[in-house]
Amino acid sequence: MLCKMVVINMQNPNALIAMAHVSLNADNPYAVFAEFFKYCICTNASDSMMISEVIDAVNTEFGLFVPHHIAMKCLPQLVHDEIISVNGHEILRIGAFDTEGFDKRKREYQETESALINELICYVATYGREWAPDYAREQLIKVLDKNHLAYDIFFHENDTTLVDTADTGELSEDEIASADEEPDVDDSSEDQPLFRDSLLVGKFVQSLLGSHSIGEDYLKRVCEGLMVCVGAYQLAHPNGNDVHPSIAGTAFFFDTRLLLRLLGCAGTAAVSATKELVKMIQDGGGLIYYYPHTQEEVTRAFDDAICALENNLPPRDYEMQQYAISIRNSVSIMRAKRASLVNELAKQNILLRRLNDYSDADRIRFGFDYDDLCKFMLSKLKWDTRTTENDARSLWETHMRRQGDYSEYCGTSKKLCVFVTSNPRLVEIALAYHGARKQIRNIQSWQGNRLPVITDARLTCRLWEPAAQGERLSLLYLTANAVAAQCPTKKYYNRMRELVESLGQQVPEYAGIHLPAYFDDNVTDAVLKNTKGQEENLNISMLASTIEELSEWKAKEQEAITNQVVSEREEVSAKYNAQTKSIIDGAVREAKGKMGLARVVLKVCLWLPNILAVVAGLISWAVAFSVDSLGALWASVIALIVLVITQIVSSNFFVKGIINFALPWAEKRLTKQIRGSLRLAEEPYAETIIERTLEQTDLITKCRALSERK
Repeated sequence: MLCKMVVINMQNPNALIAMAHVSLNADNPYAVFAEFFKYCICTNASDSMMISEVIDAVNTEFGLFVPHHIAMKCLPQLVHDEIISVNGHEILRIGAFDTEGFDKRKREYQETESALINELICYVATYGREWAPDYAREQLIKVLDKNHLAYDIFFHENDTTLVDTADTGELSEDEIASADEEPDVDDSSEDQPLFRDSLLVGKFVQSLLGSHSIGEDYLKRVCEGLMVCVGAYQLAHPNGNDVHPSIAGTAFFFDTRLLLRLLGCAGTAAVSATKELVKMIQDGGGLIYYYPHTQEEVTRAFDDAICALENNLPPRDYEMQQYAISIRNSVSIMRAKRASLVNELAKQNILLRRLNDYSDADRIRFGFDYDDLCKFMLSKLKWDTRTTENDARSLWETHMRRQGDYSEYCGTSKKLCVFVTSNPRLVEIALAYHGARKQIRNIQSWQGNRLPVITDARLTCRLWEPAAQGERLSLLYLTANAVAAQCPTKKYYNRMRELVESLGQQVPEYAGIHLPAYFDDNVTDAVLKNTKGQEENLNISMLASTIEELSEWKAKEQEAITNQVVSEREEVSAKYNAQTKSIIDGAVREAKGKMGLARVVLKVCLWLPNILAVVAGLISWAVAFSVDSLGALWASVIALIVLVITQIVSSNFFVKGIINFALPWAEKRLTKQIRGSLRLAEEPYAETIIERTLEQTDLITKCRALSERK
């Protein structure tokens, strides 16, 4: 078994403060390290210090281990600022530094941290937990640094070698649990808590995210500081320079968990963080692959989840359980995802790479005993045997592909490949194997940042651009860590399963509820709230009342969703109606002016009585003028005939008859013209446009009125 590894020196009150301070200069982390150097040099009693003494002073004051090569990067900045002069390994103080301003910022961070710790203590007290400030701070750090980024920062590499647990005892489940493995505690263990302390911290951190509070800002700065430091530690080395890492053409082999996340089988934050890493690799020209045995593990993860759901159980894996909840525990969707996983990964340019066949000469020149690595890992870990053997295979295969070259952790012109895992314990076991097998020549170059394996978080720190991505990506990882910390214990699963089965037997209406539905995050939150985190409060009556409470909440939630949908539908409908009205109104305005000959005909029909009256007047004038030649009798007859014709033509019956004949012809002609001139967007509304054009054309309206007059 592996020993407990404390991530940050809890005895140093400035550890987290130092990380928050680093984030202030994410674009140039060496400037921040230089600030720590200035502070320690200018607060030292002596004007002269050795470089090693300055490094020790920074370690003592801030709990921060600064490698020698980073110190050498910082000294030129101090010389440039005329704070020091350097004579060999001796540093002479020649200038001053605003230590009071530095202390002021440090006090502000200390006050924020103290307030945050007190807030956490009050939060867990509502669940019956009484925590001392140091313990609360330790639990907070476990969540903030779930990816184990802080080892390089707070401890010398020689101090991170894993030792046997004979001196320290085995790890508790709370210490070893990770998002990548099943807890190493038996299902029936009564010592296992119902709710881990980390679950409460995870919920506390998650409640701060998005609050725009000072506490949230502080947590984000601490997380960003950790990632900036890790990136700086990997980037700088004695013979290197500060260029962005070259990974073009480099192969990155992803582990099972990362592939599952890329397939969406995890919480939103974890999926997003993995996709961000993929983007950074591919944008840099890197290539992402997976081994055949990794594909088998991904398939097995789906098979296990499908089997669980078919047997009315939630998936054992927490992240797969989150995915199952998102698809409403649908077996058919899970099966479809399993069947398409290779194609889905291929669409993201993530491909299968077969294992190489190495010659005996290569095995002797670069290799080591794979079986020995397997036995070592199996003796130290309580993982599934196949999982352990596959992880060992990934380490060995990647080492062979590198041909034993660890001059860089990956990439460069040599295109050194690396196996990428989400499980920091795989990195720890690789270091432990190196420490236990120092006689193996081909792995002597293994060290903290030079291994065949690297964590996804550490790789992200290496590839990102903190000035542009720091706040966003650090928040993403902080959120993912907070969610991962809320993984319920096996004891909780078993207890809930027993209670649900008993409840179904006693209350028939609950018998038909699919068991995985009870492991929804809302149910877990409600159970935690109603039990106050106390195991003795979790019983059938409490569960029944919780379900009833959730049912009411679900009903209200559904009502709110329905109202929202209706509101959104009405809003969309209003926009659609407005758009439709605009299309129709425009078409009608354009069509109204295109009557042509029909306009002339209808106007003649309407003005016919007036026209004939004028004609009759002219005829009467002509008759009167010609009375001498026509004779009085004929003149009277003609005048009478004209009068009769005028009366007939001006009558409603005559005008109505003519309009009844002309109007249909005019409407038909206008309709044909409108249809022929409609645009593509107007065609669906042709009938409405025609109808409204006819209705809004004054000439047609008048003709229709006369036609309908009795």
